[in-house]
Amino acid sequence: EWLSVNPAFGATAFTKREVSTRYSRNGYDWDIHGSRYTPANEVDPSLAFVFFHGGADSEDVFDLTPDGRPGQARVLAA
Repeated sequence: EWLSVNPAFGATAFTKREVSTRYSRNGYDWDIHGSRYTPANEVDPSLAFVFFHGGADSEDVFDLTPDGRPGQARVLAA
């Protein structure tokens, strides 16, 4: 039933870019990596969404579903 729910706005094109940064904390250097989805047309530029995955997964879990449909990140970016 939830598959029939449509987005509130029409879909738009978006770009996906890999981003990384390094920071120091508690005497250690840490790298953080992610994917940044940027819509071609923003409905509200003051909004941003951040997804966190568990340790045994990867960021790709938000890109596509196991059956090939667009994942949460793609749907929100579009």
